[in-house]
Amino acid sequence: MNLGQRMSYYRRVVQSVGVPSMWEEDAIQDIALRVWRAQKDTPTVVRYAAIDSVRRYGSRSRHVARPELARKTDPGYEPMTSAERAIDFRQAWRSLTQRHRETLMRYVLTRGARTNREHVRIYQIRQMLRKALAA
Repeated sequence: MNLGQRMSYYRRVVQSVGVPSMWEEDAIQDIALRVWRAQKDTPTVVRYAAIDSVRRYGSRSRHVARPELARKTDPGYEPMTSAERAIDFRQAWRSLTQRHRETLMRYVLTRGARTNREHVRIYQIRQMLRKALAA
């Protein structure tokens, strides 16, 4: 199984156990890290890692419409324009420290982290950025 197929498989497992969509990428990274540490890419290791992700990020309710869909049906709902989203992102980006911004930019420009420590740091910075965007 090549890397693309493996990531697609991890995504399907993450979705099947009910990880919220906003945390899917982080859960997939957690699974990849767990598989790498275990040095086994067995369905059992992947499934247990996905279940741990549900415990960490919460479960998606399967009986209630997703909040973003519920808002679209609200008569007063107006989707954000791309300019408004850019302003929100700029504010969230500015809330990060200079070191965090440099780390993320280095990650984007080099297309990945080189060490396990960098993977963990990128994960933590992404969480901080998401929290800033949600606020």
